Amino acid sequence: MASQSLPVFVVGAGPTGLVLALTLRQNGVPVRIIDKVAKPHVGSRGSGIMPRTLEVYNYLGVLPDVLKGAVPLPVNRLIPHLEYHSRV
Repeated sequence: MASQSLPVFVVGAGPTGLVLALTLRQNGVPVRIIDKVAKPHVGSRGSGIMPRTLEVYNYLGVLPDVLKGAVPLPVNRLIPHLEYHSRV
């Protein structure tokens, strides 16, 4: 029986899905990414990238590209206090 290389479907084009897809491709695994949104999100969804995430990007070889598109946060930026009340 001949070996067949089937693609891995990655559901979700968020940071986790894209890192998974990149890791698979770098290891020769065919990947197909599917997401409920038809086009990429424009704008920010967070105020920073955690150091461990930067380490992973560096390991995958994409850190220089990520840093090129990054906007540095001011060093003394204060985040106002937010009150959160959960509803059970």
